[in-house]
Amino acid sequence: VQPPGSIEAYYQEVGRAGRDGAPAEGVLFFAPADIPARRRLIEQGSNGEPATPAQIARAWALYRDLLRYLDSFGCRHDAILRYFGDEAEAIGGCGQCDVCVARLDPSHDPEKAERDALVVRKTLAGVARADRRGGVLAVADMLGGVASEKVTRFGFQHKSTFGLLADLGPRGVMGVLRATIAAGYVGLTPTEHPVPFVTTLGAQVMRSELPSEIALRDPRPARRAEPRVRRRERGGDPEAHRAAREAAMEGVDSFVRERFERLRTARAALAKEHGVPPYVVAHDKALFALAEAQPSDAEELVAVPGWGPAKAAKWGARLLSAMS
Repeated sequence: VQPPGSIEAYYQEVGRAGRDGAPAEGVLFFAPADIPARRRLIEQGSNGEPATPAQIARAWALYRDLLRYLDSFGCRHDAILRYFGDEAEAIGGCGQCDVCVARLDPSHDPEKAERDALVVRKTLAGVARADRRGGVLAVADMLGGVASEKVTRFGFQHKSTFGLLADLGPRGVMGVLRATIAAGYVGLTPTEHPVPFVTTLGAQVMRSELPSEIALRDPRPARRAEPRVRRRERGGDPEAHRAAREAAMEGVDSFVRERFERLRTARAALAKEHGVPPYVVAHDKALFALAEAQPSDAEELVAVPGWGPAKAAKWGARLLSAMS
């Protein structure tokens, strides 16, 4: 069973529940492995004909909209309204979806809600301070206190918002940024390289004129299943190491396995060029996560376990191209 390929498809499916006025509950199951599976389905096209580049781009954009919806930490009902251009109809929380129910739960920690709102306001302040002069990665680096090349190029290290969210770590910062985008607090310019900016709604939340609807999750990545590929011990048998790796890959999707091997080859080339051991570029675990998720750009890469902004900026372009 595959998750729907777009928000439109999802909306059609959930619309079948509760039509008689009775309470209804819908559950959308999603796993990281669904992303490469969907990509393959998109590329295969229909009627036995491979999809054209334009068709692939359109279908993939729709699916990425669904992924952003899944990433949303705000009211699901209002997120759907915003997606279809009915933002004026948003009600500030439906009280029925998983996010709203968690917020209204008597056992819900009100102090956590205040902490989440403060993190959201800090994030919005960082986007505002960037003043449309950097992309999502640059803003994430600034908020995380990472003096990357992009941060220094734009002078973000001198902003008062530099390092405001350093305690969240790179993945946590990126998660909050994605949540503000999904909630409509941050928009992206329709340019070749999208630049984030604070929307009118986001400005009201930033100034505490409106409450934040975002309930943040634990920024630590969930444990995931991946093949256990042991490192070769010093003086070990290379053939034994290869056999162990192949045994660990048994049952893994052939497409993922192929991408993993291409990534290992690219990693070896990068390590040789820079005179470093291969594990400095990436461990096998991080390479497998990359092969499984198959991100299409640097923004998606930093959301893959084991890939922070600094590592993505240094090695990402070559590794991403190795999968294409």
